[in-house]
This record gives sequence, C-alpha cells and structure tokens, in this order.
Amino acid sequence: MKGFGGAGAFSDGKYNITNQFGGNLYEYIGKKEAIDLMNYVDSVNLSYGGEGSKLYSTANTDIKKLCIKSGLHLMDASVRHLGTDVNYIVLENLYEELKQKVDIYFDTPVEQVIDCSTEQQREYRIQTQKGDYQCRYCIISAGRSGSKWMEEVCRELQIPTKSNRVDIGVRVELPAV
Repeated sequence: MKGFGGAGAFSDGKYNITNQFGGNLYEYIGKKEAIDLMNYVDSVNLSYGGEGSKLYSTANTDIKKLCIKSGLHLMDASVRHLGTDVNYIVLENLYEELKQKVDIYFDTPVEQVIDCSTEQQREYRIQTQKGDYQCRYCIISAGRSGSKWMEEVCRELQIPTKSNRVDIGVRVELPAV
C-alpha cells in the first residue's frame, strides 16, 4: 500500500486511456492533450518492460452493441493490460532509472513544506521528522490517505484546490466468446 507504485504496483496492470472516467485532467489541458499524455505514458510503460502486452478497446465492439440493446452504457476506453507480473517489472525498471536522476524519500513523514522562493529562483524547504531538505522542484505523493494533509499544504502555499468526484463503477468480466 506504500512505496514506489503504491498499491498499484501489485494491481493487474490495467491502464485506461480515456477521458470518460478515471479523472478530469482534460478539464485543465483539453481532451486531445490529455489523451496524448495518456498515450505517452502508455509508450513509457511499453519501453520499460511492457512491450508485447495487449491493447484492448471497447469502442465499436459487439459487446458494446449488446450493452446498448440491453439498456447498459459501456464507456469507451482503450485499455492496456500489462498484467500483475509485467506491471511490477515496468515499475521496477522505472524506479531503477529514476533513482539515478532524482532524490526519492520513502517513509519520511513531512511536517511542513515552505516556499522560500525569490524573484530569481524557485526554492522549497521540506521539513521532515528525519531532517530538512532544500529543492527547486518537489513532487509530493501522499496518496488517498494523505489527501487531507495535502489539502492543508496547498492552503498554506496558496495553491487552489477543489474536491473532485470519485468514480464508482462496475467491472464485468466475461469469457471471450
């Protein structure tokens, strides 16, 4: 449930490429740009060990037609299915490369994020239980359990936030036939 990849590291490795569910990035950058970014992530996954995995689509399929006839709404998505084992390999390969280029800290509870920027340079001081860190760029990955804390950090840094919806759906798996 934590660490590089979080709970997703051990998921079945399904990556949805769609604007219809799973987030609202398109509201900020446009629908085409959001899909382009998702396709870029897909290409990264393929180049870090996911090559050979299948890409499925729900658009224009017989199952979609059957759903419509039955009064069900099947949302369109392309889905890359890496599988649990390949997903773990992709994340492991990404981590091996990233750890040589960025500082990554696990199990380092952050107490405060302070913006120390000047007009000339962006800079943050990250105060943790294990000491302070200085950086120009900071990515905080607090996960769902840290969302309330992250909201507080954003408020202190005067970064606007908004609550978004939580997608709830039903996944139905059927034999290929």
